[in-house]
Amino acid sequence: MGAPQRQPWTASVATPAPHLLRRSRAAALGVADSARRGSLVVREVVRANGDNSLFTATKGALIRPVQGVAAVLVSSELAVHIIEHHSRRSAVCSYNRLLRFDTAEVDDDIFAAFSCYMGTTPVAERLQAPDAFMPVELGNYVLRLPPTTERDRVLATIAAGVARHGIPEETHNIKRLI
Repeated sequence: MGAPQRQPWTASVATPAPHLLRRSRAAALGVADSARRGSLVVREVVRANGDNSLFTATKGALIRPVQGVAAVLVSSELAVHIIEHHSRRSAVCSYNRLLRFDTAEVDDDIFAAFSCYMGTTPVAERLQAPDAFMPVELGNYVLRLPPTTERDRVLATIAAGVARHGIPEETHNIKRLI
């Protein structure tokens, strides 16, 4: 008689379950490696959005009607990316489609608001149209950004991108978001 047969759904005492191995390994890698892995995920999402330019990122909270969602705000030479931390869902808006970029300071935090044209009509043509933008044509995002070393750099990069390639305020009727 040999060793008793284990059922396929039970784990051996000597071999931890795979999900426990992943947690233990992540804990052993430490905080520095966790930050590096986070930046690799951000890089993957930015590249998947078709942006191969240099970028800077800062962590914040994407403000939703019910609660905030942990998010990363990325500014590259070409666009603004907003990446939800846990789901990795992202929104990307090139500077030539960014209708509004507003900021407001609240205590030590900065709220950053974006209104992006998401319509299918070319931007220049849509700006010439006499009718106002429809809500379905806009993607509006508000993030709360705590003080970090990257935050000011990210916001400065966005401001420079808007100054170079953004849509002038006088060409549309979109009001401040914050």
